[in-house]
Amino acid sequence: SLEAFQGRLRWHCHFMQRLEDAPGLERRNLHRGYDPLRDPEQIPVAATLQRYKAQLDRMLRLLERCEGIDLHARSNTLLGPLLRLRMGDMWSYLVAHTDRHLEQGRRALEMARDAG
Repeated sequence: SLEAFQGRLRWHCHFMQRLEDAPGLERRNLHRGYDPLRDPEQIPVAATLQRYKAQLDRMLRLLERCEGIDLHARSNTLLGPLLRLRMGDMWSYLVAHTDRHLEQGRRALEMARDAG
């Protein structure tokens, strides 16, 4: 919808404005915890993949526990009482988020194959 598109434009402008206000963010991380990710040699690839697999396994176990539960029930989020979502909406978000990461992984594998 036009409204959704305009919302995405505002977010784009927000991030562009942030880079204009703090141009150093192009060369350094806002949070120091991400510093190792700037150097590909420092990324513990095998450990990261194992951790991601473990997280997906835990998510699948949680999904199995959700069978038979009313997914229209409201649930708190990290923002607590400020934002309550239906459980089905929370799972939909997680599925979409995981899809994005799977697509990123697929593209990274293609790039690695093309480079090798």
